Amino acid sequence: MFELRPMSPGESWLFVGGVMVVSVVVALVVKLAVDWLVFRGEDDDDESLGA
Repeated sequence: MFELRPMSPGESWLFVGGVMVVSVVVALVVKLAVDWLVFRGEDDDDESLGA
C-alpha cells in the first residue's frame, strides 16, 4: 500500500495529467467502439455505403 501524504506541485500536475490522458484514452476507445458497432449495424444494407 502507498502512504497518503501531501503531493508536491510537480506530482500533483503529473497526477492531473495522468488522469486527463486516461480519460481521453477511454473516451477515444468508447467512441471507436460505438463507431464500429454503428458501422457494423449499417453494414447490412449496401445503400448506406456512400463510397
